[in-house]
Amino acid sequence: MVKILIVLMGEFKTDGITNNTMNYYLNYNKNKIHIDFLCKGIDSPKQEWLDMLKNNGSKVYAIPYRNQRTFKYIKEMRKIIREGQYDIVHAMGSSSLLVVEMYAAYKENIKIRISHSRNSTCKHRILNKILKPYFFKYTNVRFACGEVAGKWLYGDKQFTIIRNGNDTNKFEYRNGQDKILKIDNSKLNIVSVGSINKQKNYEYFMKVISELSKRKINFKYYILGRNPQGLQERLINYLKNNDILDKVEFIGSVDNPQDYLSASDIFVLPSLYEGFPNVLIEAQMNGISCIVSNTITDQACICDNVYRLGITDNDILKWVDTILCIDKNVDRGFQSKKNIKVLREKGYDIVENAKWLENKYIELVNSMDKL
Repeated sequence: MVKILIVLMGEFKTDGITNNTMNYYLNYNKNKIHIDFLCKGIDSPKQEWLDMLKNNGSKVYAIPYRNQRTFKYIKEMRKIIREGQYDIVHAMGSSSLLVVEMYAAYKENIKIRISHSRNSTCKHRILNKILKPYFFKYTNVRFACGEVAGKWLYGDKQFTIIRNGNDTNKFEYRNGQDKILKIDNSKLNIVSVGSINKQKNYEYFMKVISELSKRKINFKYYILGRNPQGLQERLINYLKNNDILDKVEFIGSVDNPQDYLSASDIFVLPSLYEGFPNVLIEAQMNGISCIVSNTITDQACICDNVYRLGITDNDILKWVDTILCIDKNVDRGFQSKKNIKVLREKGYDIVENAKWLENKYIELVNSMDKL
């Protein structure tokens, strides 16, 4: 059996990266690979995840984050690696600060040290540049969630894209979810899925809905996501000042985003940047019309119901006009089935992807003497 320690870039919680990682975990053959997790904390994850991990003997180690006490972090991580006797350390992040995890794995003689680029920028750009040579020294397998994320972290070095696979059955359109969720389908219902942070650019979209309101459109905007940076209050103040607070509902983090997608008419993602937005793949599977920022790689805009727009103030009216041009009476069931077929062909089915990655882990271990 191959033993793997997966290092997450933040808390073990219900967010995009953890959710995607657990989707893979669910579909692995547990008789072939064993996976434990290392993170900086455990923050209200799904109970079903915890139950599944316990049933499979997997552990979640939470230790102080590297930015706080780097040497202590390395020491504790090395101890976990040593005691776990892992074959692979697979660390996710967005910069060459991953050198910390790669170095710890190297010092414990881990032959397979995987870095996995999950975004297309980072906060510490200067440090990222300084550490790059050391990062490349201790990393010997390079993964990325997409082409843009890979080129951001690895430049012209070779890397492997690990597609964000999804459960096509889970995200297929389901009729009648509006009634279950008590969403008024006489309105134009718009939804976003993602934490309320600077990256997701919710402040920009508030300007869009302000203009939409001026046109006397009967709509409602639902935001599904945590508020980790405390930005929700700023959004609420903007809505109050523009007398549109009743147009937005902050749902918070939910376990059933697929139901809100099915109950809504338009999905929006005005992000400033993304590595590869898994949520956009989920939305396309659902068949909902998607309007996204043009900063998002066109490789994630696979189906014919995705519209890419700029995110300058000059583009605000383009967002409004595009929203108003979308036909909310489209046959969503047909669109969903068509999109799922396309996405499966493009390699976004979680069952197939998990099988591929499982075999990749095993292949890497079997060929470790060549690395």
